[in-house]
Amino acid sequence: MSTPAPIGEAHIIKPNNFDSNKGYACRFLSSCEAYLSLNEQVYNTDKRKIIFILSFMLEKATGDWATNCTTIALAPNPTTKTSTGFSTWEDFVNDFRNTFIITNDSADA
Repeated sequence: MSTPAPIGEAHIIKPNNFDSNKGYACRFLSSCEAYLSLNEQVYNTDKRKIIFILSFMLEKATGDWATNCTTIALAPNPTTKTSTGFSTWEDFVNDFRNTFIITNDSADA
């Protein structure tokens, strides 16, 4: 009896790059979350999920935001000399929403 090969990523279209267009932000996040859900065997940690999304944030303000997230996560803690690490998935998604997604209150203003 042979051992099945490990499952890789499902071959579907990955999300488009996100360039800080607030009108596209919700769709971008939803597309990423669907892709991550379908490939949960590969993206099975908060760090992997966060880096996956950051890899599509290369342009304009999103590039700066992604660079800042990465820099903070990889910066050594002055006391322990080890990196602080990425935030939790929930915190990352909340930060993304607060930064890029227009709320009904701000759209009405």
